[in-house]
Amino acid sequence: MNKLLILAACLASQNLFAADSRTFDANGITRVNVENHNGGVNINAIEGTQSTVTVTKNTMPEMCKVNAERSGTKLLVEVKRKGKAECVVDLDIKVPKMVKLDLEMGTGKIVTKGTQGDLDFKMGAGSILAEGNFTKVDGKSGAGNIEVKGITGSSDVKAGSGNMMLTYTSLPDKGKAELKNGSGNSTLLLPKGSQIKAKIIAASGHTENEFGTNKDAGFAVDAKSGSGDLKVKSH
Repeated sequence: MNKLLILAACLASQNLFAADSRTFDANGITRVNVENHNGGVNINAIEGTQSTVTVTKNTMPEMCKVNAERSGTKLLVEVKRKGKAECVVDLDIKVPKMVKLDLEMGTGKIVTKGTQGDLDFKMGAGSILAEGNFTKVDGKSGAGNIEVKGITGSSDVKAGSGNMMLTYTSLPDKGKAELKNGSGNSTLLLPKGSQIKAKIIAASGHTENEFGTNKDAGFAVDAKSGSGDLKVKSH
């Protein structure tokens, strides 16, 4: 009897960690909305006509549920829970290149690569590494490292604590980069020769601005740090 119970427990454990893949028509998808409470989110831009969502349920009590569906031009992936149930889920998502990303994470890690469009993220605690061509970035994080590569438009990124690095591949004629960090080192990388109107303040920590400030520049940089180094450099 004990052997049967052990075998049943092993089978249940195997099913718990098994990956579940779902496929959607990628044509016409222009926005991807993802919400996860705890775990990882990995998003890659792909060529082709199919978008896939692979769900790995690490901790999944009955009060947790994963919903993945296409609604018009949106791909919606959401981990739902009742009360304070602990749902630990990893999401691997493949999407078309030309999409806006709208991401919300409680605790965990977000990695995106290759998308072209706006990036909007909110995180409680964890890290985000985003690489692509981002026409606009709007992000908030309570605690954790932030790295965004490939910004081409305005950005507004705020963090309670953690290191931050934002890299621009080009500057628009008009726009603004706002960066606020409570505690941690922050770096803003801009193309060589950029003309900016700069306002850089660090309560404690080293500040550096390779570009100086030009009051007639169309692009503004407003960077503030509570504690930690704050740098605006070329690349």
